[in-house]
Amino acid sequence: MDGRTTLSASSYSGGRPSRRISAPRGLFAIPVLALAASAFSGAFEYFDPNPWLPSPRYIGLSETTYPSQMKVSIMTLDPLSGRGPAPPLGGTFTSTLPVQAVLTFTRLGDPPQTFQCPGDIRVFMHTTSEGPPRVIQTEMLQMNLTGGTLPQGVIVRESPVLVSPGVSTIRTVQGGYMISSFFDVFTELSMDGGQTWHPGLQPMRLQGVPEPGSAAALAVGMGSLLLRARRRRSPEG
Repeated sequence: MDGRTTLSASSYSGGRPSRRISAPRGLFAIPVLALAASAFSGAFEYFDPNPWLPSPRYIGLSETTYPSQMKVSIMTLDPLSGRGPAPPLGGTFTSTLPVQAVLTFTRLGDPPQTFQCPGDIRVFMHTTSEGPPRVIQTEMLQMNLTGGTLPQGVIVRESPVLVSPGVSTIRTVQGGYMISSFFDVFTELSMDGGQTWHPGLQPMRLQGVPEPGSAAALAVGMGSLLLRARRRRSPEG
């Protein structure tokens, strides 16, 4: 590792988690948006002129702790290309996309460290309802994040033994579509170039949001979240 970082991990001797059974596998976001979105049980929607998936950006609403006492949060995950329409009703589709990520690492007793890195994800989509809204069951089949400003040998990947499920919905509105999308991603962390892996103790929730440069769309989304919060806090009657 270079002199800019002090990341390290203790050895982990625990066994690998059991495979879960499922259907066939197939610079920063605005922090306030992440905090507001996490406060709701309902899905966060954003406007897009195209009914495309995956979302143009995902923000992390939670962090993952590893047995080495390292905590990792994916602040942003941006698909760089390969987005497109969801499959027709009953259809499935699998796509591999290049991504750019911003991650924060925190070790017990140390201040957070932030890094940027490239990577790739592989996602599975299965349209189960035309709705409205249209419902697409999704799964992140693969994620590999390494390189960039990350210390040499550090890799974050989607778990090869645990399912990382998600759901997307699409509904038509005037001028475009309102889209909701999320993944609960189980990850593993390697500090030695993939020789050993530390499974995360909980999944990361990645929430889809609009294009990073869509200030107007973000404002609309925030307005919607704040309005819903006010309504939920208001007494009935």
